[in-house]
Amino acid sequence: MPSSKNIESVNSLTDKIQNAKSIVFMDYRGVTASDENKLRKIVNSEQNVEYFVAKNRLFKLALQNSELSNEELEKVLKGPTSFIFSYDDVSLAPRLSKKFAEAGEDIFQIKGGIFEKKFVDASTVIAVSDLPSKEVLIARLLGQLMAPVQGLHNVLRANLTGLALVLKGVSEKK
Repeated sequence: MPSSKNIESVNSLTDKIQNAKSIVFMDYRGVTASDENKLRKIVNSEQNVEYFVAKNRLFKLALQNSELSNEELEKVLKGPTSFIFSYDDVSLAPRLSKKFAEAGEDIFQIKGGIFEKKFVDASTVIAVSDLPSKEVLIARLLGQLMAPVQGLHNVLRANLTGLALVLKGVSEKK
């Protein structure tokens, strides 16, 4: 019979999984307590991101409750696994995990992830981590949309400036 603590943990994990836009699974075999504390500190400094360590068995039950369980996930959830949940930005959890996987000299290894309720492998997590954030993409798009308007503004202003200079020159001659 499952303990009330485990039932509570599974329910909490189920809520986290259902609310997360992305989840990254990391192998943390050989990680020291100080390395894990550094990761927790960096992850907790971000908004709507959470670092979590749970037993694989409980996480599998939470995935089943969320109707996300499949064979690929079962293969990934072997050995010590930690999770980074991102609740707003899909690319934030992969960026943080990649940053730590690179800085940790292969201590933290990316196993895979879930993006928008679909399982992806480690190579996809790394590819997503290279994408800029949503805010940067929006800024780039707005810059591209504003470029023609700014060009038109400059052309029209140049004609008006030229006209003003001609009129000034005529007024100075008289």
